[in-house]
Amino acid sequence: MDILQLFGQQSSFDIPTIITSALGLVFACVYLKPQGKTERAVIVSEFLLLLQSPLMMAALLTTGATSAGVVGLRSAFVLLAQLLRVALSAMLFVVIASAMTEGRDASRRVLAPYLAPAALMGVCLLVPQTRDLIYTVSPEGDLVFQGGYALMTALSAFYTMCCLAWEWRYRKMTPRVTQLAVGVTVFVAVLFAADCLMGTRLVPFGLSVAFTVFVCAMGQIYGDRWESENAALARAATTDPLTGLLNRRG
Repeated sequence: MDILQLFGQQSSFDIPTIITSALGLVFACVYLKPQGKTERAVIVSEFLLLLQSPLMMAALLTTGATSAGVVGLRSAFVLLAQLLRVALSAMLFVVIASAMTEGRDASRRVLAPYLAPAALMGVCLLVPQTRDLIYTVSPEGDLVFQGGYALMTALSAFYTMCCLAWEWRYRKMTPRVTQLAVGVTVFVAVLFAADCLMGTRLVPFGLSVAFTVFVCAMGQIYGDRWESENAALARAATTDPLTGLLNRRG
C-alpha cells in the first residue's frame, strides 16, 4: 500500500509532464517548423522529458523489491533517468543558444566546449566506480544520494549561467526573444533551487511547461516578424522609393 501511495504521488508529477511534453512536441512541429535548429533542440528536449517520466514511475514501482533481478532493473531505470537529467540540463542551453542567435552561432563546433561538462558527467554516471560517489541503490531498492550528487546541481547551475551569458551577449540582436529566453531561464533556475532546497520534484514538469510556452511564444514572434517583413516587401513593390507615391504596379 505504501508503494501504491508513493506511485500515486509520483504520478501526480509525471503524468502532467508526459501530457505537457506531448503537447510541446506538437506545438514545436507546428509553430517552429521554419526554424531548423531551434525546432530540433526543442523536439529533442521534449522527447527526453517524455522518456524521463515513465522511467521514474517504473523505478518507483520496483521500490521495496528484494530480488536481484528487480533491483538491477530499478538501478537501470534510475541510471537512465539521471542520464536524461544531465542531457536536459544541456539541452536547455542548446535551445536558448539556438533561439538567441537564430541558429547562426549555435553550430556544433561553437557548442562543443559548452556541452563537454555534460558529456563528462554522463561518463561518470556510466562508470560504476564514479557513479557510486554520486548515488547508490540499496539492496532494498532505495535510491541513496551521495556527496557527489552535488555535481548534478552544479551542472544545472552552470548551464543556467551559460544561458544568461548568451542572453546578455545577444540581447540587442533579438530583443523580444531575449525577454522570453530570460523569463524561461529564471523560471527554470527557481525550479532547480526549489528542488534542491525543498525536494519539490517539479523540475521535469516545469521544464515541459517552459518549453511548451517557449515554443508558442517563439511562434508568435516569428509570425509577427514575417507579417512585418511581408508588409515591407509589399510597400517596396508598390511604391516609388524616391517620392513614396504609388508606382504603376501599385
